[in-house]
Amino acid sequence: FALKEAVKVFDNSTDKNLLYTIQANQIIDFGATYMFQIAGTNQSIGSIHRDGMRSLVQASYTMSDKNENPLYKIVQTNPLVAMFDSLLSIIPFVELITGFILNPTYAISTKEGAAPIMTMKKKPSFLESEFEIAQNNTDVSQEQELLCLLSLLMIVQLERNRG
Repeated sequence: FALKEAVKVFDNSTDKNLLYTIQANQIIDFGATYMFQIAGTNQSIGSIHRDGMRSLVQASYTMSDKNENPLYKIVQTNPLVAMFDSLLSIIPFVELITGFILNPTYAISTKEGAAPIMTMKKKPSFLESEFEIAQNNTDVSQEQELLCLLSLLMIVQLERNRG
């Protein structure tokens, strides 16, 4: 039991080799910043922060590098998916089929409205557990790609109840 959110990233399903940790900077997650660190060294890789009130309608995050300089924006491409999912989840048993119909997509870009460098889309599935990540731009450094993947992993955790 922990008051602050913490996520551990392992190299495989045996949970033996810890690679990264994701730690929230505060207890309440609405305005929390999630810092990515290399396990064992606590060396910072970067962070992700939800963009305040705007995220209530459309999931929106800012990804920063290890020096807290904003790098990318992560935005849910269709906010209607989250709205319909919230409305339909009120009806009993309907939420069992929404995983096949309502599939959000998140785009990572240098600024809002720019072509995405990476996208993540939830695939239709019964347990809503499958995602597809596509890299649209190859001019991304390995460090930035790692930061993007860790950010998308955290978004799956934060947005799992919204579409």
